Amino acid sequence: KERRRQRLQERNDAVGPLEQALSFRAMFLAGKKCCNGVRWKQSTQNFELHLFSGTAVRRRQILNGTWEPKKGAHFTIRERGHIRVIDAPHITDRQIHKTLTTRVLVPLYGPGMIYDNGASQKGKGLKFHFDRLKGHLRDHYREYGTDGEIILGDYHGFFPNAKRETILARHERLILDPRIRALADTVVNAP
Repeated sequence: KERRRQRLQERNDAVGPLEQALSFRAMFLAGKKCCNGVRWKQSTQNFELHLFSGTAVRRRQILNGTWEPKKGAHFTIRERGHIRVIDAPHITDRQIHKTLTTRVLVPLYGPGMIYDNGASQKGKGLKFHFDRLKGHLRDHYREYGTDGEIILGDYHGFFPNAKRETILARHERLILDPRIRALADTVVNAP
């Protein structure tokens, strides 16, 4: 138990304080990545045009504790014959979310994640999942032959319906810096 606590402290020390975790450089690069694939949008072009000064303003707000998430977009699309409801944060908030995720949440949450979870993780694309599936099927056939089943599940609406209290309790346990935890809690509680 003490060793686990010590490793958690080491991971938090590597993340550093809020000023280090959300450095100007990290936020600027995250802002550039937010523009990939959507540069055709006028709002993205405006965001990128003012990325340098806008990043400084947003970072100052975060460090002062005055940053508040903007109202996001809510819309419905039809994609490959399925209707999907999308709740998208404002691009300025996406910059902060991306920085927080890559610089804080991935290093702190990563060690406790299931290895086969490849959702939006670097290096865990479609090939990773095909290789893992082949390996699991090979192991199953060696032990059980053709007896067995594959169950497909879809966690439709998982994140919008996740219990906020559970997420906030996990933040409390894993994010030791109170200012970073407050920022993460603000993102979770955003409307």
